Amino acid sequence: EAWKVFAEPGYLDVLWRTIGVSVVTTLGCVLLAVPVAWRIHRASARWRSWMLLLVVLPFWTSFLVRVYAWRVLLQANGPLA
Repeated sequence: EAWKVFAEPGYLDVLWRTIGVSVVTTLGCVLLAVPVAWRIHRASARWRSWMLLLVVLPFWTSFLVRVYAWRVLLQANGPLA
């Protein structure tokens, strides 16, 4: 009975649209990542380190912003104190 709900036209449209967007996004990521990875692989050791840093830096930035946000929220006179 619970699975019958997914057979309704509205749910199927959303499901197929979601699958389509995920396939396009995956292909886009692969099309961007493979040339970048190939270029990093072919670079000299000195440049490889810098290129990897440029790839990883946005992840560190996101983590750093999240840490500071938690500090602001949880400090002694913060909004959640």
